[in-house]
Amino acid sequence: MHKRTFSRRQMLATGSARALGLIGLSAALAPAAAGCQSIQQVLGPKQGAGGSAASVRYMGHFTSLGDTARDRAQKAIEDKFRDKYPNITIQWEQTAWETIGEKYMAAWSANTAPDISLFSPANITQAVRLGSLEDLSPVFAKWSDQDKNDLSKAWWDTGTYEGKKYIAPLLLFGDLMLYRKSLFDQAGVSVNEIRSWKQFVESLQKVVVDGQGHRANEAGFDESSVNVWGWHQFLARGSGASIPWFDHFNQERLGRYDLGPPDWKADHWTAPELVEAVQFVVDWIGKYHIQPRSSLTYTLEDADNKFVSGLSAAYQFGTHRYESWREKMQFDPEDAVFARFPTWDGSRWGPAFINHWSMGVSSRSKVKDQALAVTEFWMSPDADLIMGDVAGQQPRRSSVASNAVFDRPDRAYVKLFDTAAREWSLPILSPPVRQDDILLQAYHSMVNDNVPVKDALATARDNYNKLLADIPADQIPKY
Repeated sequence: MHKRTFSRRQMLATGSARALGLIGLSAALAPAAAGCQSIQQVLGPKQGAGGSAASVRYMGHFTSLGDTARDRAQKAIEDKFRDKYPNITIQWEQTAWETIGEKYMAAWSANTAPDISLFSPANITQAVRLGSLEDLSPVFAKWSDQDKNDLSKAWWDTGTYEGKKYIAPLLLFGDLMLYRKSLFDQAGVSVNEIRSWKQFVESLQKVVVDGQGHRANEAGFDESSVNVWGWHQFLARGSGASIPWFDHFNQERLGRYDLGPPDWKADHWTAPELVEAVQFVVDWIGKYHIQPRSSLTYTLEDADNKFVSGLSAAYQFGTHRYESWREKMQFDPEDAVFARFPTWDGSRWGPAFINHWSMGVSSRSKVKDQALAVTEFWMSPDADLIMGDVAGQQPRRSSVASNAVFDRPDRAYVKLFDTAAREWSLPILSPPVRQDDILLQAYHSMVNDNVPVKDALATARDNYNKLLADIPADQIPKY
């Protein structure tokens, strides 16, 4: 295989989103905003005929075939697309998000890949190294300056290697803490005052009560009779999860990305500060009794469902999934209050990690022109507004961010995440080796097998570094 070298234009500073130009609701988060123009005034990408009649295969974990908020948004965008391109049909292929990248790369190697697929930071670098993605730069280069400047720096930088843009972010999003306010009020705790991880645990110990009325920090507490737990996360093996809050602790305790350039090594995983922080989180189950042991079997769907069913007082919810689950809440949705993340010392709010789901076009597509037309349309202002209005997504475009839809109370989290991103935001990088399963295996061994935290992290470090060493140096992304 032809060897490729990579160096992605990516924002690595740990300062404000104003400096980074990440997503947001104001001109401060885009390089040159289109002001307060309406959606009709903004010039979208100039659309061509899209080529001759064709069927484009589009693989994703949310499609127009389902009934979640994001599915419905896809359907609404598809309807608009069909009006403009009646000669192009979309053949949707639904698949699990946890393995979508691996599934695409295997299909591409077998010459059976879909024309378009969604990608996350977990597998972009690997897909680019494989040569499986088409360079989208020539398409976007034809856009007007006004249209180019309407998109944030995060949008342009994501998926760009050596000046070539291989993916187009469809969703730019992040997580926020979500609290059941009434449960904390009953325990005499103000969620607005939870600024440190120590306060977080102590507050949840007051909220968690067993069947006999004992709180989690009181003698006689019986976890087998707990109805509502304090916090949980999806932690099943193969679920795409990692050690809880690991990225946060790397920033807060070590002042660095977990894995990043220039060498991408995991040597820091056994740093005393990180060992201490991970031990603290491991103790949430057996010592502090705020997290159910059963959470180690939860998929993301399980975890979301547990919270909306009222079985947890706090949860880390992604802004991109919230609208789809809000309508399923078995309690008053107004009782679910978004808040910023705590930090180790509580001196400031925690960072906003900028995540994404992006569209990539197969380099082997036999209907490449039509697939590019689909991708370009999905990046339009109309599509961005639909994603924000119907699916509650963070807007990618400054012109769309000014729309009144984001002033609605049920969209308050959009502005809160924008505020968090201004103060401390970090892009989620795409390491050359996928590390989440390695770290999750270490976490399971700590909780289930009582392996000392430092030993488990050392094993994970060695396993990761060994896989990294197998990759030729000229194929390691330099960003």
